[in-house]
Amino acid sequence: MRIQELRDPRQKIYIALLELNLSWSKREVGKFQKKWHEGDSIIELADYFYRPVDEIALLIIDLAHYGYLLPRSNGLNSSKEQSIQKKFKSSRNRYYESLVDFDFCWDEKEVSEFIRLWTSNLSILEIAKHFDRHVIDVAILIIDQTRKDKIFPRKHGLFGKDGEMSEIITKRAS
Repeated sequence: MRIQELRDPRQKIYIALLELNLSWSKREVGKFQKKWHEGDSIIELADYFYRPVDEIALLIIDLAHYGYLLPRSNGLNSSKEQSIQKKFKSSRNRYYESLVDFDFCWDEKEVSEFIRLWTSNLSILEIAKHFDRHVIDVAILIIDQTRKDKIFPRKHGLFGKDGEMSEIITKRAS
């Protein structure tokens, strides 16, 4: 799909990763946390839940962001495990929708500008600052545009010309 062929031409807004299912039941999230803390890999989790790896990765990002995953040797950090119950608004609400606090809507000009910045080898943090967005918003667009072959891997990946960054996932672009 070309950027000009936006999903809602009346709005001229592009919503990244709309084809992914980001809704999880309370039971699924509980099972996910248990399997994650038992050391299951992202591939094993994707197989277990019959979901694409992208959906698993996004849930990991969301749960880690809110401190619902304990640290593992693979480097995902959180200070302590918290009860997932806080993410559910009431006992009648049985589904957990991940990443609801982020903005995955990009207009046509922003997507074009993002592609220009990406191909100019700017880091994900620099791109987030450019758009005054959270790094996770940009990470989702990177995943989306990579899946659609609009952008391609770079020598230093997310870090672009900088080559190294620390605390990139937890920093908010300012």
